[in-house]
Amino acid sequence: MSVVYITIYFLCVLAALCAGVTATVSDIRGMTIPNRFCVVIAAAFVPAWLAAHMAGAGVFEGPGLHVLSALIVMGVTAAMFAARALGAGDSKLMAAYGLWAGMAGLLEMVVYTAIAGGILALATIVIARQKPFSSPPERSWIARVQGGERVVPYGIAIFAGALLMFITRGYLMPGQGWTLLGVD
Repeated sequence: MSVVYITIYFLCVLAALCAGVTATVSDIRGMTIPNRFCVVIAAAFVPAWLAAHMAGAGVFEGPGLHVLSALIVMGVTAAMFAARALGAGDSKLMAAYGLWAGMAGLLEMVVYTAIAGGILALATIVIARQKPFSSPPERSWIARVQGGERVVPYGIAIFAGALLMFITRGYLMPGQGWTLLGVD
């Protein structure tokens, strides 16, 4: 039975990561993050948590701490959206991954996201000054930056922070009796 739980768990992790990659690509191409990607990320957490719990893998905290983490992130990022410091899609993406982080991984994810965001901001400055791309796709991040807009697709930084948090929190290799073959 644990093979079923492990399979469900890893499919959910894969869904959350693939939705993040797709959200990132969308952000680069058009500076938007459709809600469906955030919904997939958040919705994938529930069966992942249940499967990990049923298999006895201690990768997550209690569900209340994960919900609290998402609510805190949503509150802070909604305030940042109101102050025009962050896009609405970025806020929802960060909250969806905040659900996965839980309280134990929240600070870690925020720090990784901030570091990735700083690197992204520096790349944006370089691109704006150097204009290294001859004909970027219209309305893409690169085209907008080279055209003089000061925009950063922060979804890239959010996904990078979430991915690093998934790795360091052990979500990709939860251990605790799980083997690569799914046998205890």
